[in-house]
Amino acid sequence: MTSLNRRGTAVAVVLLLASSGAALAGGEHCAEKHTQASYDEMAKKYASHGYLGIETEKNAAGAYAISKIAPGSPAEKAGLQPFRRGNRGEVLGGDVITAIDEQAVADLDDLLSQLERHQPGDSVTLTVWRSGQSRKQGLVLAQPE
Repeated sequence: MTSLNRRGTAVAVVLLLASSGAALAGGEHCAEKHTQASYDEMAKKYASHGYLGIETEKNAAGAYAISKIAPGSPAEKAGLQPFRRGNRGEVLGGDVITAIDEQAVADLDDLLSQLERHQPGDSVTLTVWRSGQSRKQGLVLAQPE
């Protein structure tokens, strides 16, 4: 998460990588150049991992459901669906990733660990749960943006 001040300068940075346990936090009193340097270092370190282009939220069942899909991302190109609200406020079903290449994804740590094993350009097969049915969907991972 990044927060910007009125001048558009990054004043707070929080990154949590559940699979590695790495965390970085900066506040408004951190020097601007150190915040940018931290961003640059993290980008280099994690740029070699595969990217799906999704955001997830833990649902009532404890699974991590897709809540947002980045435009033009591998997830969008593959037709993955986020959970969302309909016109009457009802929740419209989306996808929950249950496996990557037949390796179970039970939580966010599993999801991140699986993605970290892949490089941009790798083809993977996702198993997703949507509307009471399991289905498989192939896609090609991208470079993180």
